[in-house]
Amino acid sequence: MALGHGGDVLYTAGGDGVVRAWDCARDMRSSVQSYTAVEVLRGPLFAVSALLSQSRPRPRLLSAGMDNVMYEWDLSQHTAFTPQGRVRVATRVFKGHEGVVNAMATWGTRTLLTGGGDGTLRVWDMDAVHDEDTLRRTFHMSDKASVAVRSLLVMDDSRVITGTADGLMRMWLKVDEQHLGGATASGAA
Repeated sequence: MALGHGGDVLYTAGGDGVVRAWDCARDMRSSVQSYTAVEVLRGPLFAVSALLSQSRPRPRLLSAGMDNVMYEWDLSQHTAFTPQGRVRVATRVFKGHEGVVNAMATWGTRTLLTGGGDGTLRVWDMDAVHDEDTLRRTFHMSDKASVAVRSLLVMDDSRVITGTADGLMRMWLKVDEQHLGGATASGAA
């Protein structure tokens, strides 16, 4: 799930590969709230594992999932009206992972971080003009192919933490726009 800018729209996704936008404006006259799906966002082919909403520099929503791809919707653009209701089509696709994308986070306003089942942390430029220029860098968790990235957390403008399937936490320190340095901590207590 992801909450849209202003908190009036909730985005959900799941096993059917469909991203839905829900109108969450509160009716102050009622103690029981019901919400209506007001829009469908098309793009993912399979189950969605992560959603991410960003309001600056422009409102956008990103999804990631079982098809190894991240989809971006520019929420400032208008949606199409169809007999099935309002439908929004993905405006950009980020390809590069060789396994399911499990986690996403933004780092600043133009950098997207993704972690996947292929054991990589990838750094993307969301504002690159050409699609082939979006992937900036790939970092491998270890020399074992089975070390999937399960979670990502941006601590601040210089530190990112990844949690992996081998029970380790890795802190990545920003060296510059293209380089990260890593340190590993064991998950065992």
